[in-house]
Amino acid sequence: MTLYILCRLTGSLKQVFILYVLAVVTGVVMFSGIAYADITETAKLVPEDGAYNDLFGSSVSISGDYVIVGAPNDDEGVLTNNGAAYIFQRSGSTWSQIAKLIAPDRSHNDAFGYSVSISGDYAIVGKPFDDHTGSNYGSAYIFYRNQDGPNKWGQVAKLVASDGGANDNFGSSVAISGDFALSGRPLTMITEVIPDLVIFFSALEAHGVRWQS
Repeated sequence: MTLYILCRLTGSLKQVFILYVLAVVTGVVMFSGIAYADITETAKLVPEDGAYNDLFGSSVSISGDYVIVGAPNDDEGVLTNNGAAYIFQRSGSTWSQIAKLIAPDRSHNDAFGYSVSISGDYAIVGKPFDDHTGSNYGSAYIFYRNQDGPNKWGQVAKLVASDGGANDNFGSSVAISGDFALSGRPLTMITEVIPDLVIFFSALEAHGVRWQS
């Protein structure tokens, strides 16, 4: 069974995002070298604590039986738009939320969950408006599936650019595969030009306890 992710914005005023998991059903028809298939909805993913304007579904990623979904406008306590990411696990035909990821050093308007990626036992979440050592410096966080116990996702690393600066928005895009992670830094200033930079990180120890760019 092949899984697809579709994000839909429902309601012209409410700005409520709903995520759907779709699956290809049997019976694929070939036409002019292009495969067409009927698509059916198999699940509707909604966060347990979802609220107005959280922007749940702004970023998504899937790996095996796990899905990660970003909600960059999620509010935690008195903080607004600090952001969150949710992990769902499939058991049979049922998808259930098993974790909500938040940054331990969260602050207003960080937009944690602006970008997400998941691969096997690891997930990465971007926070491009993190004021690390300057306004909108940006950062990204690595989470490991069994860090806090069996199937309990926990943070193992915070990634920042070693030569970063204000308004770099590091973490605007992220990806992870095996022992490698990468993060985009689209607004970096170098010799008065603005290149689209991508920084690679590799895992140095098991479970991503240490990461190096």
